[in-house]
Amino acid sequence: MAIIDGGVHVGHSCFKDERGESRVITIAGADTGFSVRKENEIYSDHGIRCASAAVGKVTELKCLKGVSNVPSYTVKGAGSYIGCLISYDVHSVDRREEEHRLDKTLSIVLQQLEERKIHIISISMNAWNKKTAAALLYARDLVFENGLKAVKHGALICNSAGNNGKLGLSTVTGGLAPWVLSVGSIQTHGKPVTRIVLDDEDGTECDPDICAPGDEILCAEGEKGEYGACSGTSIANACVAGMLAYIKAIHQDWTSMRLKSAVMTTASYDHLVFNDPTDALGYGAGIIDVAKAMDPGLVFDVTNVDCDRYMRNIEKNIPRPGMDFNIPSFSIILDKEKRSYTFKRRLTNIMNYSCTFRGYFKPYGIFPSSIKVEPKPDQLEFQPGAQKGFELKVKAKTGGKAIIDKVAFGRLIWEEVGADCSHKVECTVVLLSPDFRKNREVRMNNFEELLESEATMRSRSLKLNYFIYS
Repeated sequence: MAIIDGGVHVGHSCFKDERGESRVITIAGADTGFSVRKENEIYSDHGIRCASAAVGKVTELKCLKGVSNVPSYTVKGAGSYIGCLISYDVHSVDRREEEHRLDKTLSIVLQQLEERKIHIISISMNAWNKKTAAALLYARDLVFENGLKAVKHGALICNSAGNNGKLGLSTVTGGLAPWVLSVGSIQTHGKPVTRIVLDDEDGTECDPDICAPGDEILCAEGEKGEYGACSGTSIANACVAGMLAYIKAIHQDWTSMRLKSAVMTTASYDHLVFNDPTDALGYGAGIIDVAKAMDPGLVFDVTNVDCDRYMRNIEKNIPRPGMDFNIPSFSIILDKEKRSYTFKRRLTNIMNYSCTFRGYFKPYGIFPSSIKVEPKPDQLEFQPGAQKGFELKVKAKTGGKAIIDKVAFGRLIWEEVGADCSHKVECTVVLLSPDFRKNREVRMNNFEELLESEATMRSRSLKLNYFIYS
């Protein structure tokens, strides 16, 4: 596993194996071509916090002994299942320099994937200059391109979705990079940390793939071996990255996209709080469940050919590039004139026995009765290793404007048929009001005007379709 962040203190006890040796390799300075950290430069604990949350080993915290409401003072991370953590230090007090280091380091990591046997890449950091809107797209494109390269070489980038959402289009990934796992965070009481705003010009449309607890997570910090608590999507993302590394250690033959499918289709909506329909965008597929992800039953497989076709559609500005991309999520901005939509997907049986799954749609919250969502066919029979296709039909009796205020959502569920069968494959379905399309078009028009004058634009093929369809 690799983590691109602010570096770590390799001597911390949480990184030592049973022989007392550190399992962390830190790459910085001359190894990446960056200048050596100055003596008076502030060292960020962000890197060690995220690294310890991801792969910290069993640790006894005697200070928690006897504390009320603390059931255990032993903390366990994924460390015992990961042979080595490679930490790439890109921290800088200058944000532009940090962006440059992230760009260069991602290229270096991709070159070292096979040599260092890297399967998971964790990035829990902002990658834009908040004063320059164009840099937002630069950061998105940065992860977009490298995420695809990583997947083709058997690795998966796990990226935090952000906390505040103070700038439009400020999330690094989402529908734009379907081969990257974007992670959101939830608080203890089940509310999303990432701020979701659909009708505010300065808001953001954040749609992480999955979420994890990110409220007061115990993690390592400091040079003296201290521990502390940290909150936010950075820590949630680090936890998910560690879980992915654990699953990959058990299922070494799984591809990166199969790994992403497994954690998304087994994620849970239990304990989540929906005060507003837009909260569905902040939760993604739900809360990650490692135990279920180890045995998902069916997966949405994605090949390199699928990725290349998606890229060609993007480059040619073909509408709906993601409608039929084989990922376990469905989202569409309704059209006032259009009343029918069709998604195409494929499921693969990775179990060693024949099985049958029944599909149905489960609405959440106030779902309009004038909209019908159903899979066709609604029953799939599989032989071991077999793949079957299906369509998800969305039909509206009237134009989208009249039936959805902001967001309507639910879950497509494929449930295994049989007395002793327990597998469920769940996918989030999100429908958005046509007004959302108008807001995004206005925002993107202003955004593209600014991009024309910015040297940071990496790819002029980034068009409005990127942001309309996931």
